[in-house]
Amino acid sequence: MTNFFYFYILFIGIFYTVYSFLNVNRWNKLKEYKYENQDNKIFFSIIISIRNEAENIENCIASILKQNYPTSSFEIIIVDDYSSDNSIDLIKNFKSENIHVLHLSDYISSDYKGGFKKKAIEFGIKNSKGSWIITTDGDVVAEKSWLATINSYIYQNNSKMISGPVLFMNPKSIFERFQCLDFAGMMLITGAGYANSNPFLCNGANLAFEKSAFYELGGYDGNENIPSGDDLFLLEKIKTKFPNQVHFLKTTSALIYTFPKTTTSSYIHQRLRWGTKTTKLKDKSILFTLGLIWLNCFNICLGVIIFPFISLNFFILILIVWVLKLVADNFLLSRSTKFWKVESFMKTFLFSELYHTFFTAFIGLLGIFSKKTDWKSREINLN
Repeated sequence: MTNFFYFYILFIGIFYTVYSFLNVNRWNKLKEYKYENQDNKIFFSIIISIRNEAENIENCIASILKQNYPTSSFEIIIVDDYSSDNSIDLIKNFKSENIHVLHLSDYISSDYKGGFKKKAIEFGIKNSKGSWIITTDGDVVAEKSWLATINSYIYQNNSKMISGPVLFMNPKSIFERFQCLDFAGMMLITGAGYANSNPFLCNGANLAFEKSAFYELGGYDGNENIPSGDDLFLLEKIKTKFPNQVHFLKTTSALIYTFPKTTTSSYIHQRLRWGTKTTKLKDKSILFTLGLIWLNCFNICLGVIIFPFISLNFFILILIVWVLKLVADNFLLSRSTKFWKVESFMKTFLFSELYHTFFTAFIGLLGIFSKKTDWKSREINLN
């Protein structure tokens, strides 16, 4: 039994390492997109679902209005999800004819039991004019060439959905740098899936899709009661129907930036909320990937706790597995941060590894036993 336990831990550690190297190899095969100016302009409907975003919404809108893309070729549809702050008053300060505010209360009641964000996006799409929809969040800042790059890519590729890159910015602590590194790594893994013809990740903060495809596939029908996952469930539907028309935009010119969580509590709630969608997806690729990451971290944490009760050899085994993780993560993250031009995040790599190992193991366990979490004073069921 002891030998089997040792073998199991070592096997997971080696498999994690090999899988990381495979992802980097796939990422390297994914061609970087070089933005080229396109005379023809698609009219985009940018949909932003917000709830109490007074702290961020002005910067978000300003970054969109400063795009090197004609303001006559896009509209910003902001759907207010029962905000209790002055977000809407701040939005009204922008005297732009292509900003439209909708109130989710005109579409669903506050005691709705399903996913509010899905309903907000659905409401926005129903009131949109564009042939292409772009979803983002109220706490982001967009690169100046964001829309122009998406427009150019659509004209050069036969796409139904485009997954754009998202990074965290302005970390002020080691804990925030850890999140920045972790997210940069997930961007590489995301792109690797597309390179392997198996896209299983995307981010609703930077997601573009053809409106006709959304309606052809029934939108969020079938998963509207799941609190999160507006991005992944739609990806699953579109890639099933149009397997060769779902792409990842590997370029820095289409980046969306957001902010890491400043407290451990907000970080844990965020990750628990994200976890509600993974087990509900038909494609288990994301569950496999996240499960492998969690299992390796859990094994290391468990090993550190119980090795005094087992043997010195077991402690050496745990050290070997941890070193393998360090090597694999350094290899993956150094390549990701170099591409996204955020190499400075690597300065706290070792501290970030400690955070990553502990929090991944802890949140995974917490997700198994937790029934509810919250988001901006809204209770979310995790079942």
